[in-house]
Amino acid sequence: MVANSNRPSLTALLLLVAFVLPKAPALALERTPLRVGLFEYLPGPKGPDPIAGFREHLEKKFESENPDVDLIIPPLGKNQDVYDETTLGTLLPLENTDERVDLLEIDLVRLGDIKAAIQIWPSIETSRYFATAVAASMIEGNLYAVPHLLCSQFVFGRDAALETVAKQDELMKVVGKFQSDDAANVVGNYVGSWTLPALYIDAFADTHPDTDLQASLSPNLDKGTVGFLRQINSQCSSTGRNACLDKRFNPTRRDDDPAAFAKMYASGFANFMLGYSERLHYILKLNEDRKAIYFTSAPLGSGSSPLMFTDGFVMSKHCADLCKNAAVRFANFIGRSDIQEHLLMSLDIPED
Repeated sequence: MVANSNRPSLTALLLLVAFVLPKAPALALERTPLRVGLFEYLPGPKGPDPIAGFREHLEKKFESENPDVDLIIPPLGKNQDVYDETTLGTLLPLENTDERVDLLEIDLVRLGDIKAAIQIWPSIETSRYFATAVAASMIEGNLYAVPHLLCSQFVFGRDAALETVAKQDELMKVVGKFQSDDAANVVGNYVGSWTLPALYIDAFADTHPDTDLQASLSPNLDKGTVGFLRQINSQCSSTGRNACLDKRFNPTRRDDDPAAFAKMYASGFANFMLGYSERLHYILKLNEDRKAIYFTSAPLGSGSSPLMFTDGFVMSKHCADLCKNAAVRFANFIGRSDIQEHLLMSLDIPED
């Protein structure tokens, strides 16, 4: 038989069919939603949502590396204080609800209060974290939180001698050189249902370094500890009023403004500032010359035994299977050095 050269080849027919027939739609990647609540007390620019840029960076970066996960980081409003029992009950409910989050970053001082609503963490390498942070994340030998941030109380000032002090009487000698009746000498926050008790516990640890810290929780306040706090607080007084306790003395101060005392210090209203380590962010943002800043772990007693506060991520007991897998990946992701650098250096905040 002689082949007919005008007949289309089988290959040509197949190509024609492939071209004419509609293409089957690509299968969409099924993504696991992961809802994460970040600790809202992080430094950020002015505005109603200071850490919007950081949340957006996290979502884009994490999803680019984990395309099977839909990372959702909703802003926690002013009425959602993660120290508040009602807020914790809403975000980490005992019964599954639509309002819950899968991961929540909290101050681990509240860890024991929410044990029934969270679960033990699987597959987390703890050797990368400070032992202090890991200890704060444990309950009865089990890891219930993944550490994220550590902070403590520091004294910031413009005298290099500040970095040599190891106890409060040495601190008082340094700050005493600057005391005058015209301005507050050492400003800091001594009000609030959490800030003041935390200062007391910190001062107790410095005053009684060999005593179990649980003893500081007694309703009978330790006279020595209170005496040291009164001594450092007295450095906030001038012209007969205390700028740290009396709003009328500094009407621009607001209790909900985390930069309030940094502004007082950076503007020259005060010579020193007592505050959490992250307050340095606000000092630098106020164009303070960083070469002129000296600091030391705040000695609030007869010695110096710094009290470290730990923020960490807890996982809802309702986060299972694919959600739990995504949660472990996020915990490892946010603890990476490049992500920590982005947070601590505020790389999402444009320069003024």
